[in-house]
Amino acid sequence: MSIRRRVPQCYINEEAIENELRAYGISYRNLSEDGVHDVLVGFRSVNYLLEMKSRYGKLTLSQNKFFEEWEGHKAVVRSVDEALRAIDWTD
Repeated sequence: MSIRRRVPQCYINEEAIENELRAYGISYRNLSEDGVHDVLVGFRSVNYLLEMKSRYGKLTLSQNKFFEEWEGHKAVVRSVDEALRAIDWTD
């Protein structure tokens, strides 16, 4: 008998956003494995830190602290549209 494992919604969301941003030619680097925020994207020579959250996901205490203190470009995104708005994408 096989055990069905449910893939957390946040991972599905992140993969969809990553695929879409890459399709637009936007540089994308997953940082979550490095112990920092989810992704770094580059667009028109500007870098953006994006924290990927599921529809109802909330920032952790350390993420809140980071977002309060970080002076650079950063955003919490829950969809491809939010990610594109965060980096000022215009078609």
